[in-house]
Amino acid sequence: MKRATVVGAGFTGLVTSYFLVKKGWKVEIYEKSRVGGLIGTVKTPNGPVETAANGILCSALLEEICKDIGVELQPMHAKSFKFNLLAKIRYSSRYFYFKKLRRMPLSFFGLLAFLYGFVLGKLTNSLKPNRLENLWDWSFRNFGSEFAERIISIAPNGIYASSPKMLSAHLVVGRHFSKDKALPENIKTSALRGTVSPKNGMAELIHKLESYLQKNGVRFLKKEFELRKPSDEAVIVCTNSQNAAKVVEHLDKDLSARLQKIELLPLVSVTVFFQPMPKQIVGFGTLFGPAEGFHSLGVLFNSDIFSERNAKRSETWILGGDLNREVVDLSEKSILTLVAEDRLKLCGYEQSPLAWHISKWPQAIPKYSLDLERHLPNLKSKVPRLHLNGNYLGSIGLGQIIIQSEKLVLSLTEKP
Repeated sequence: MKRATVVGAGFTGLVTSYFLVKKGWKVEIYEKSRVGGLIGTVKTPNGPVETAANGILCSALLEEICKDIGVELQPMHAKSFKFNLLAKIRYSSRYFYFKKLRRMPLSFFGLLAFLYGFVLGKLTNSLKPNRLENLWDWSFRNFGSEFAERIISIAPNGIYASSPKMLSAHLVVGRHFSKDKALPENIKTSALRGTVSPKNGMAELIHKLESYLQKNGVRFLKKEFELRKPSDEAVIVCTNSQNAAKVVEHLDKDLSARLQKIELLPLVSVTVFFQPMPKQIVGFGTLFGPAEGFHSLGVLFNSDIFSERNAKRSETWILGGDLNREVVDLSEKSILTLVAEDRLKLCGYEQSPLAWHISKWPQAIPKYSLDLERHLPNLKSKVPRLHLNGNYLGSIGLGQIIIQSEKLVLSLTEKP
């Protein structure tokens, strides 16, 4: 029986261990902190609070895992709008704030320019990002200035917490134009569509994965892993880049140095509960561009996304990122003041919150920069049986992490 040591019991470490167990490996997991990493669900009298991701993009692979470990997945809006298409579209609306709140920030001519650029790009294969091309230049080259200004200046800042001029187009959109069609085919064969979540919150997925692994003989060791000499068994480091650098520093100083250069961005999530209002904004959420004067990167309307979970109005405001790193050091009162200012600007009225919950993550996500794209080919260890796995390797989002982890385990299993 093949043996593996997995370092880190966040989402990446757990799904990696799951695939190892399915392939017959004997697994040990080292985790010095908490199982689940950033992901957690806090139960409150007003409704659940997700400390990080509130859902995951559905795929056949995710459905297979959840069926295996006993997790029931809940689609957006659950049963509420099953037979009401107009209501479903309304409650699924993604907004952009470009001078005002908009569902579609492009003008008629801007939309035509986008469609023309997309069709032309498909025919000429120009949609594929060039090496070390930033996201702004890529969008301007393919779709013109209006798309770059009204879409790309807003969406990446809200999702990836960085300016599009600092982001790698290859890392952010490259997979959509690659020859690897595994992800699209995977999504098409899934029973559910779009964003889903375990019925009892994202922590349920973590707890059920942990329980499944324990029942299948996986040992969880609550201590720091030290790698002083080459191991006779596979070692898979599933931490963030900075912690991975510490794990490998004694055996692979060059790799450790490269990992240390990867920037990690801070994020603060503020979930706030309110009494429902007749004229409140309805939809999935809103993204803000840095030029619009908001402190926040965006806001999620939780009570609209998973409507059966909340009797109260629930919103999660995301702050921090590359342009507002200091927010993670602010007091709770100061952070709530920033959220209140943003909410007044967005909604046009003041409202006292019923309750709130703040989660601070000083090293939340990697900066998907041109530097990361440049370093990515060199993020492999020369030490035998030592492997890395994490979102800094170019897989953005939990759904992509699942696919990346399965591929890694398959490649290790096929080796003699």
